[in-house]
Amino acid sequence: MIRQATSCVLLLAVQGVRAQSYFQQEVNYRIDVRLDDAKHELHAFEQFDYHNNSPQTLDTIWIHLWPNAYKDRSTALCDQLDRMNNFGLHYATPEQRGFLDSLAFTVGPSSVPVQWGPHPEHIDIAWIKLPSPLAPGEHTTISTPFRVRIPSASFSRLGHAGQAYFITQWYPKPAVLDSEGWHPMPYLTQGEFYSEFGSFDVRITLPANYVVGATGELQDAHERAWLDSLSTVPYADDQKFKVRKQRARLNATPPSSARTKTLHFKQDRVHDFAWFTDKRFIVRKGSVTLPRSGNTVTTWTMFTPENADIWKDAITYVNESVRLYSSWVGDYPYSACTAIDGGTAAGGGMEYPMITIINDSSDPFELDVVIAHEVGHNWFYGILGSNERDHPWMDEGINSYYEQRYVEARYPGLRIKNVQGLPIGSLSMGQGITYREQNELMYRFNARRNQDSPPDTPSDEFSELDYGTTVYAKSAVAFDNLRGLLGEARYDSCMQAYFGSWRFKHPRPIDLERSFGMDKDPALASTFRDAIMTARKADRRPRHPMRSMVPEIDPRNDSAGFRFPEFKFLAGLERKDRSSIYWTPAIGYNTHDGWMPGITLRNTTVPDQRIEWVLAPLYGTQSHRLAGGGRIAWSHDRLNSGWLRNVHVGVSGFAASQGADA
Repeated sequence: MIRQATSCVLLLAVQGVRAQSYFQQEVNYRIDVRLDDAKHELHAFEQFDYHNNSPQTLDTIWIHLWPNAYKDRSTALCDQLDRMNNFGLHYATPEQRGFLDSLAFTVGPSSVPVQWGPHPEHIDIAWIKLPSPLAPGEHTTISTPFRVRIPSASFSRLGHAGQAYFITQWYPKPAVLDSEGWHPMPYLTQGEFYSEFGSFDVRITLPANYVVGATGELQDAHERAWLDSLSTVPYADDQKFKVRKQRARLNATPPSSARTKTLHFKQDRVHDFAWFTDKRFIVRKGSVTLPRSGNTVTTWTMFTPENADIWKDAITYVNESVRLYSSWVGDYPYSACTAIDGGTAAGGGMEYPMITIINDSSDPFELDVVIAHEVGHNWFYGILGSNERDHPWMDEGINSYYEQRYVEARYPGLRIKNVQGLPIGSLSMGQGITYREQNELMYRFNARRNQDSPPDTPSDEFSELDYGTTVYAKSAVAFDNLRGLLGEARYDSCMQAYFGSWRFKHPRPIDLERSFGMDKDPALASTFRDAIMTARKADRRPRHPMRSMVPEIDPRNDSAGFRFPEFKFLAGLERKDRSSIYWTPAIGYNTHDGWMPGITLRNTTVPDQRIEWVLAPLYGTQSHRLAGGGRIAWSHDRLNSGWLRNVHVGVSGFAASQGADA
């Protein structure tokens, strides 16, 4: 009963601040960490200054201990991965798992020990009971040692693959307190982050032959000179890396140096600190001039020899990403931007302030697009620090629109031939589809089955498929439609105003609406909320144009009049201007009819149709009779019921012949 009562009090503390005007806490970190690459452990000491800018006196602070998400089967991470049919963590060995321990929290210059304990439900969240209340406007310093056992990189973002280390979400970190209350949240792989802005002063000790990329400005002149020298070393010509044996030899991990080094990184106005290290990294350095301020940003790429042929031009991709996002949204505010080759690590394709990790890419174009998307998150997540867990469209959705815009700017006229493994080139007679049409196709694939949720759904409530088709694809098209409604100049002006007003802060959806003037334009606000806050479908009709942000569910309704359907062999994508009938040869056999040649006709395609039919007329060469069968089905896919997603009604039949006894 005591534990239950304590749990109730703590959960009430989570709700402690409600319906108040905007304020923002500040957390400034000092961390000394040592990498033990034999045991795959971090040994660290952390101090953070917590500034209470809220109007409430605090006696409890919630802390994220996210490495504990990898500790056992009880965690929210393991539960989510199980639901996604990814059972690696569930069945992991103790050596593959990770955790954070050796904590001993103290407060103040006198290092007064404090009471602390785990969240009632999640072992990767803890609470700290302050020895004396922290009044508005006051600050306190909290210190602790800690140890991290680094898990296998095959599970999620924190991990190691041999002696390649991906050190993310690795230190005790206070949860956000805002006008809606505390936001303690367990670590998830689908569902990202929400953290307080502040400063980081981090020292990393490790064997001297590791190459390190990290958030922040490197303070060590000797290390900067070493990286500069590495960036000018030619690694090989392209042909050399096409020889598999040579590639494997160059990609082998060398022994760790017996000598260590300590690297010092500092950075203000960020809400996280990540670092990546590998002894094999090839380093390339570049720079880009910002379009507004004229400031210069130093750019870096760090990649393994195995992927050198694909990464050889990656510095250009980073430069162009920084330049174009700065011109569209607002200048990049930091001094450096880095892209890291993460290989097959599960946490690849993930953003952190000033640095991003990229997983394996199949070709340079794919690498360019992924780098652009992840670098773009410096604006939508890094600088505009929205609550990604509750409002995933505010970073992933808006950023996916800018990814689409990036592709259109960098590759004008490009048509995609492959979408998520689907051979779009073959289905579209070799023509492919535009990048926007790719997003429309992904949205309709799920929306036609009425399996889509509103984009403004908490990220952990989406199915894995819906997360991609709604948060990314639908939101990208919706914001492209908003650009069409407003005109590009006004759209860019509004987004730049949003960026200028809310950078280094925690904007909410209402703040974006106000930046676009929706508080004074009810019609625009209505279509915005239809697109983002609901799963309503938009279906335009000829002579009745709609001004909507919602992607169109069936573009074939746009044109008036009748057009004969086109006949196509085998399969194809849905066309906007007419319907299609697909045909394939067919053959069957039974003892009465004998061999039965014929044809299969159908209208089924990608995405699903509301009315789908298949007709397979066959001719019996022995019975000289018509055989075969057919099916027609109708789906009601526009239901608004919370419990009934779709209704299917269909009928099928076949022709049968019977032999008579003689």
